[in-house]
Amino acid sequence: MMCGSHGQGEERLGKGMISGHAYSLIGAFELETDDGPLRLLKLRNPWGQGEWTGDWSDKSNKWTDELKEAVCYTDRNDGIFHMTFDDYVSNYLTTSICVSVSPDEYTHSRCLFDFGAANVQKKNFKFTLSEEVPTEDVFTIAVAQQGQRLRYERSKTNKFTPSAIKLKLYHEGETRYIEGAYQRAFNNWMEVDKENLSPGSYHIEVSIPQWNACAQQNPDYKKICIDILCKQQLSLEVVDNDDTE
Repeated sequence: MMCGSHGQGEERLGKGMISGHAYSLIGAFELETDDGPLRLLKLRNPWGQGEWTGDWSDKSNKWTDELKEAVCYTDRNDGIFHMTFDDYVSNYLTTSICVSVSPDEYTHSRCLFDFGAANVQKKNFKFTLSEEVPTEDVFTIAVAQQGQRLRYERSKTNKFTPSAIKLKLYHEGETRYIEGAYQRAFNNWMEVDKENLSPGSYHIEVSIPQWNACAQQNPDYKKICIDILCKQQLSLEVVDNDDTE
């Protein structure tokens, strides 16, 4: 599991936090103390140094010998630290869980589309399911803005700002969407698990109501990769002459 802090540029913030930085989430504890229940999370900075310095950090005076033993506490500048669940929610924007799926069962189907060249902010992409997809199977749709994002994220003068990306999945010919997602980032994704997907035709509506500054300056950043992860190999195609242009 991993998590991402607020902000960007990997700058040092208050209480030891690094902005726009990824951390490993390596432990979770529900403990009983004299003051009542305590929920602590154990995290690691992949740099191997630079830690949270707030409550329940290595140098915090809140620790007791019993609690130290319960969480395998160590006082070293090794990048590993603890914080309460409330502090975690306040300091981190995203939490991700890596789910292992068998490459013998699941496959990626992708399509690359240049929104800039087409001069549109919304486009449909169609595919057909030959078999039913039950809710217990993984069916994930993701889109990602192309370009050298990391160069902008670490720039001190030309900050990477997020685009606004919307995703909707429809049965072909229907106006009520099955699943939708909205995010201000360089990517967006959604897992379709609210209902079984029956065999038939579907379309994905991808809309970019607001491009970031990078895309305004460089047309390469208006290229979007659409990816479907499921057990079926799909033909993901652009819908030509649709009513979104």
